[in-house]
Amino acid sequence: PTPFTLLYHLVKLLEKFGKVKQFDFLFHKSGPLEGQPRGYCFVNFSTREVNKPDMYHFFGFYLICCKYSAHIIWVCVGKLY
Repeated sequence: PTPFTLLYHLVKLLEKFGKVKQFDFLFHKSGPLEGQPRGYCFVNFSTREVNKPDMYHFFGFYLICCKYSAHIIWVCVGKLY
């Protein structure tokens, strides 16, 4: 599968957990792997109400032909007074 096919399917899969606000899928910019995915991405959801327990299904799941895992970090950004 091409990197863009994986990107599309990964975004569609993440939309099941909440509305995706920002999705950064990183690629190699130079060298022999130029244009290939680096193997990780960053996802921001539009609300805090993400289905957290279901997100843990990302540990060791298969998408198309590749095995994936997730390291989930919950960051709450608020106003500092």
